[in-house]
Amino acid sequence: METKDYGEIPYTIEIDWINETVWLNNHVAKEKIVVTEKDSKSIENAFKLIKAKRNGLF
Repeated sequence: METKDYGEIPYTIEIDWINETVWLNNHVAKEKIVVTEKDSKSIENAFKLIKAKRNGLF
């Protein structure tokens, strides 16, 4: 996965209910990143690791 630093520019989460698709929309770079179910688990795990580190678990 490619990493880009846009500073404090937030992505918006968009949901296509008909096609069951989720993507992140960066209005500055005019790009949309499709998020798969597998990606969402990886993102969730990353935030769990951040929380664990913040709580001093490692």
